[in-house]
Amino acid sequence: LAERTLAVARRVRERFSAYVHIGVGGSDLGARVCHEVLNHTLYNELPDNQRGAPRVYFAGDTFDPRPLRELLNLLKAQGHLPSTVFNVVSKSGKTPETLCSLLAIKERLGKDWEQQTILTTGERPGDSILFDLAAGSRDRFLGILPVPEGVGGRFSVASPVGLLPLAVSAGPQETPDQR
Repeated sequence: LAERTLAVARRVRERFSAYVHIGVGGSDLGARVCHEVLNHTLYNELPDNQRGAPRVYFAGDTFDPRPLRELLNLLKAQGHLPSTVFNVVSKSGKTPETLCSLLAIKERLGKDWEQQTILTTGERPGDSILFDLAAGSRDRFLGILPVPEGVGGRFSVASPVGLLPLAVSAGPQETPDQR
C-alpha cells in the first residue's frame, strides 16, 4: 500500500505543478492538518526551487461552488490548470460534496480529465461510486488508491488519504532565514 502511494506521488511530482486534494471530513482534515503542521506556513508562495514540489491546495469540503470555482480560475489564470492533478477522496465513494466537486473538475478539464485525476476510495464494488467509475477505466486515471477497509475517517490520515499529499509535498522548503 505504501509503495503504491509513493509511486503515485512520484508521478505527481514529475508531471504536475499543483496538487488539489478534494475531500470532506476525515477525507480532508487529517491530510490538511499534517500539511499545515509539517510544511512551511506559506508553502504555496515559496519559489519553486525552495518548495521543491507542486503547490498543494485543499478544496471540495463544501457544497458552495465558489471556492473550487475560484481555485480553478486561479490555476487557469496562472497557466497551471493543465499541470494540476486532482485527488478525489471519499472512503464511501458517494460523498455528495466530493462527487459534486468531481463533476465540476471533469467539466472544466474536458475529455481527458482522468489523466489529471487520482481516485482514493474504498474498494468494494457496488458500494463506492468512485470505485465503480474507475473499474472500467483503471488505466485512464493517473492513480487509484484504496482507503483500507476498517479504517475510520479520523484514522485515514495514516492511509493513502493522508500519506499521498505528504509524499507529494515533501521537498526542501528551506527559506533564507532558516540558514
